[in-house]
Amino acid sequence: MAPSVVYNLCRWFIAAKFQLTPAHQIMRTRFYQSTAKPSGHIQRIARKHKKVQLTKEARAAINARRREASKQYKQDVDKVWAELCEKTENLASTHHKSVRRVQSELHLGQSLAHRRHAKPNAWNAFCWKKRISLKENGDDESKSLSL
Repeated sequence: MAPSVVYNLCRWFIAAKFQLTPAHQIMRTRFYQSTAKPSGHIQRIARKHKKVQLTKEARAAINARRREASKQYKQDVDKVWAELCEKTENLASTHHKSVRRVQSELHLGQSLAHRRHAKPNAWNAFCWKKRISLKENGDDESKSLSL
């Protein structure tokens, strides 16, 4: 038998077995242009709000307030973590359990173990050393630190 005959027989067998419809019998969907108007609300383009230009002093005051608030928050969080560590150690010693066991019971073990990465890289160490030397010399930090 010729290869094309075998191919057609295989196609016919698969179509008969899985009850596939031939490609010319598949119904086609046609889309027509509609003249009906859309109902309901149409979303408009969002208006751009004007950005308020702050003076140099106002921006400095806002940034100082933000820095102070962030610093206070970090101090409070560190204080709570220190109290939590102290209470965990007290609980472990009074009940003769390991600190890690008490931490895992309180679901604290992983959060205490995964602290912020504290290893400095070479660039940050260089900038820190440069800033310290500039403070010792009494130079203005903001102007002379820019490289």
